[in-house]
This record gives sequence, C-alpha cells and structure tokens, in this order.
Amino acid sequence: MAAGPTAATLLIAGTFGGFVLAGAFGWWLLAPIGALYPRTALAICSSFATVVLMLIGRPVHQWFGQPGLLGLAVLLAAGTVVFARRARRAAQQP
Repeated sequence: MAAGPTAATLLIAGTFGGFVLAGAFGWWLLAPIGALYPRTALAICSSFATVVLMLIGRPVHQWFGQPGLLGLAVLLAAGTVVFARRARRAAQQP
C-alpha cells in the first residue's frame, strides 16, 4: 500500500515542527544563560537531538500501532513537564 501526499505532508510537517518546538523549549529553558551564542547553540543541538526520539516512534508503531504512539506521546509529554520544572527550579537556585 503506497503512502499518499497527505502522509508525506504529515511526515515533513511533523519532523520540522518537532525541530522548531524542541528549539523553542530549549531556548526557553536556557533563559538563565545571558550570552546569545551558547544559548542558541544549545537550543539548536537539542532541536536536532529530537531525531533520536523520532526514530523510536517507528518500532513503537509497528509493535503497538496507534495506541502505542499515543502512549509514547503521553509518556514523552509527561517527561517534558517533569524535566522542565526541574530545570527551571535548578536555574532559579543561587
């Protein structure tokens, strides 16, 4: 079964959307860093590191289908909230 143009659009938009979202969250979490160059470099690195998590989605989808992908998304969102709170708390401590 061949994938149509809708699947290709979703793949491309999801990939680049993941890059942008990870970069934006990285920029936000790195706000305590005053210098723009290191802050930008680290945000871009975190953006491209999302590829590793994107690669996990393929076997999860093959083994567990759509419910597995939904469960992975919920798990990753929960982890994001936990680590974002810890990072913000650590950044506010003297």
